[in-house]
Amino acid sequence: METEILNLQRKVESYRQTLENTRNYRQAWQDHLREEIKSQLLGIAEKAGLEPGDIITKFEGKPIDKWSDLPRLVGAPAAMDMMLTGRALSASAA
Repeated sequence: METEILNLQRKVESYRQTLENTRNYRQAWQDHLREEIKSQLLGIAEKAGLEPGDIITKFEGKPIDKWSDLPRLVGAPAAMDMMLTGRALSASAA
């Protein structure tokens, strides 16, 4: 009986460790994706002539209401409407 309890405890610990590793892996992957998206967005922004403080108001004709709208839309060449230090501008990034 004692051996069965020890085996069960080992299995529980193994499952707990696997679950913890999965959580750590998922968080590391999310962090990696976040940095990759950030890097791509910064590259696209630089090509379009954006600077810190500029606001993208439309991307490919779709309104950008909050910053989290943009990563879903970013891909290949794109057309954007922006507010650059208070003046409206349309641009294209290839």
